Amino acid sequence: MSEKKQPGVPEQHATRAIFFVGGFGAASWAPLVPLLKARLGIAEDVLGMLLLCIGIGSLLTMPMSGAAAVRLGCRKVLTAAGLVYAVLLLSLCTVSSFGMAVPLLLIFGATMGCIDVVGGVFLTTVRHFDMSLAGTAFTVFSAAMLTMRLFGDWTVQKLGQERVVIGGSLLAVAGFLLVIFAAEPALLYLGFFAIGIGCANVVPVFFSLLGKQRVMPVSLAVPAVSTLGYLGILMGPAVIGFIAHQTSLYTAFGLLAFLVLLQSIIAAYVYRHILD
Repeated sequence: MSEKKQPGVPEQHATRAIFFVGGFGAASWAPLVPLLKARLGIAEDVLGMLLLCIGIGSLLTMPMSGAAAVRLGCRKVLTAAGLVYAVLLLSLCTVSSFGMAVPLLLIFGATMGCIDVVGGVFLTTVRHFDMSLAGTAFTVFSAAMLTMRLFGDWTVQKLGQERVVIGGSLLAVAGFLLVIFAAEPALLYLGFFAIGIGCANVVPVFFSLLGKQRVMPVSLAVPAVSTLGYLGILMGPAVIGFIAHQTSLYTAFGLLAFLVLLQSIIAAYVYRHILD
């Protein structure tokens, strides 16, 4: 039986490139959310339901993507998805009809969560930032997360997993409080920077812990955790939008801060009682 051919350097670069394209597209979409909200003239709860279309599109397409890759090959599927992705992103820049926005976002989600979307709306509608400044805040958040991910292994080796997760979560909570209460733009940007730094390595560390826990088999734990995480991505914008409409975006951001604080408490329990 012939051995399976291992991917070479060009294939590795191509894989990194397609992940970069996906991330770049998602980063380009997030600052457009406040513009879409203003163009359609919709409230936060309607915006949240509209953004739910992205998750629904992704959820419906995921089972078909694997089958398509097996039948047609990854190259053809990713090439087609990349082209559709670019066209949809351009279309979302100009759409002015709610009826057109729904199918566009459904398909957009099929080819591609909460801090980027809610953050942009919060800065433009509550803190009255210019649209360009709201985009800068998301850039600061993304740059902080990228930088920390690049140094993630080194940081975990130096500080340990427990300190990275719990300390990072508490740093993110402090960032949320800055975003909510700070009056100066520089402090708001510092808040988004702290959120990016604090949250960057939580998910990678948690996934690395799945091999150490003995509560359930790894083959079941990984899909279970992935499903729950994606459920958060799917429901987050809609829930936050509904809460913001019923109360305020300050309350919605406060809820996010509380959830991150709860995350640190859960992490402490896991390290002290499950992984001992």
